Amino acid sequence: MMSRESLNKQTSIIQTQTPIELGDDEESDRLSTNALKRIDQSKEVLELLKNRHLRTIIKAIDHSINPADDMQKAMMEPIFVQFVDQLLMVVEK
Repeated sequence: MMSRESLNKQTSIIQTQTPIELGDDEESDRLSTNALKRIDQSKEVLELLKNRHLRTIIKAIDHSINPADDMQKAMMEPIFVQFVDQLLMVVEK
């Protein structure tokens, strides 16, 4: 079983190597510190991140030249949709 530290090293959700352009209203597209903490503490998110395929998808988006296109493709993958849905549930608490 992977530890939280191992997953954090392998999966970079919050940090990206290249900043993504968020558009005109960038502040509304950013998560609050509290929301990020809730994601970090979510057992459901951690459990999903144990999936190697999901981590590969996230890494591909994180390193992509075209993250918006790759995100759209990723939404065709059930595990990624499940992950996004879980993130939304945690953030919207």
